[in-house]
Amino acid sequence: GVLALPTGRLPYPLTVRYRRGGETLRPLGDRHTRKLRDLFQREGVPPWERERIPIVVDAQDRVVAIADHWLTEEAAALFDSAGSRPVWRRIGETG
Repeated sequence: GVLALPTGRLPYPLTVRYRRGGETLRPLGDRHTRKLRDLFQREGVPPWERERIPIVVDAQDRVVAIADHWLTEEAAALFDSAGSRPVWRRIGETG
């Protein structure tokens, strides 16, 4: 698939990688840090798709976004300052 920032430019680089296991993040608007596994299960993401969903991390390898599914508060502010949020298109999707 393709993870893109349709418009804008971030003030510093982020890295996109795949899941390694054990990742956590505090989703925007949530009081608690959540395990990715729990987020995927709660949203009904099939196990075979979880390994191919792009994860956005900062320079310290902290998860800031999961494709276009979840963002941290810091990531939301960063992307909003750039005027755009990530958009993920799976292979074969159009639009």
